[in-house]
Amino acid sequence: MTEDEQLEEFHKNVIWLHDNIPPDDIYLFAEQALFSAEYFILKWAEHVDLEKEAESNKTTELWLKNVLGIRALRKLEAKGMLDFDMKFLEDS
Repeated sequence: MTEDEQLEEFHKNVIWLHDNIPPDDIYLFAEQALFSAEYFILKWAEHVDLEKEAESNKTTELWLKNVLGIRALRKLEAKGMLDFDMKFLEDS
């Protein structure tokens, strides 16, 4: 999948989520998604070098930074900003 296709799919999926996940449930859904993402990142790390994967794909780098960044912020009980806009895909 090209970066343009990834970006198009991403935006299409965000619209679907907006239309199908009630506002009262979005945080429950987000926590389930983050919890599962953390699990699969740990499993993936058993088979590949995540740093190399992040270096070779900007989308992978962004997602790893966001998911692992959330984990780090939670452990520190700190607030922080994450990158959700994926502008780098639009610039490529």
